[in-house]
Amino acid sequence: MKTTPKRLIKEIMTNQVITIDADMTADEALILLHELKINAAPVIDTAGKVFGVLSCKDITKLHLARENMNANHAWEICTPMVITVSPASPVRDAVDQMIKNSVHHIIVTEGDKLKGIVSSLDILNSLDESF
Repeated sequence: MKTTPKRLIKEIMTNQVITIDADMTADEALILLHELKINAAPVIDTAGKVFGVLSCKDITKLHLARENMNANHAWEICTPMVITVSPASPVRDAVDQMIKNSVHHIIVTEGDKLKGIVSSLDILNSLDESF
């Protein structure tokens, strides 16, 4: 039986990460996500550090609660728990974290520097074509 080498996060991650400023309103963030056809993005604080992850799901919760989309900022509604992997991590580590934490996006960091993002779709796209 032929074995396949383990894929690394750096092979499948998105390198050019779109970020959301912490002070951006929910409405502005939703427009950005929609225009760029993405479902989530890291929220960056004024120091340039990843503060959280804002997803369409977070914004939908706000909308369903009938909250004012312009009165709430990204830092208030994002998921503050940031799950990270390093570029050198095996893809399996990201899969395990996604399952454990019920998320679809994981931030890729090296030290405290943002290097990329990996989504469940990135992982699915990386599967062997013969599958």
